[in-house]
Amino acid sequence: LSMLIEMVEKKEKAQILFYLKNIFNELSALNSLNQHSLYLMQQEIIQVVYSDLMKHGIQATKLFHDALSIKIADQAVESTIDMIRWVNYLLEKTFEYEEEVARVATIIDKINEFIQEHYMDEITRNEIAGQFFLTPSYLAKMYKRKTGINLKDYIKEYRITKAIE
Repeated sequence: LSMLIEMVEKKEKAQILFYLKNIFNELSALNSLNQHSLYLMQQEIIQVVYSDLMKHGIQATKLFHDALSIKIADQAVESTIDMIRWVNYLLEKTFEYEEEVARVATIIDKINEFIQEHYMDEITRNEIAGQFFLTPSYLAKMYKRKTGINLKDYIKEYRITKAIE
């Protein structure tokens, strides 16, 4: 498990898939490759990936709640090919979104655009965080760290500016 954690942290997708194929071969040789073993493997992978997402302040459940994600995850325990397909999908989506979050300036711009489009609505930190698959506390800390202003203060200031206009 620690090897898998390290590979996810380093974003080594090809090595992770190779590692899983080796596990499949070992389980097959022992006559232990079945739906139950695939399910247990899926749970370990979810634990590792979701933990990695949490370190980046990303809410995994919101990132993977769409119909395609659910369908692929449900099929993962059907066969090794389905498991590989799901792991590949899971890692692609995880790594892509983590890279996007790493481009914080872009995220801040998108957050500001969202606020500017919805300033007349009752928008909350939770709603904004949900739009960007972030935890509300991580969003607030990141926004303050990168802009020097509290998120709620920016919303208030923008509303005042628009009211003056």
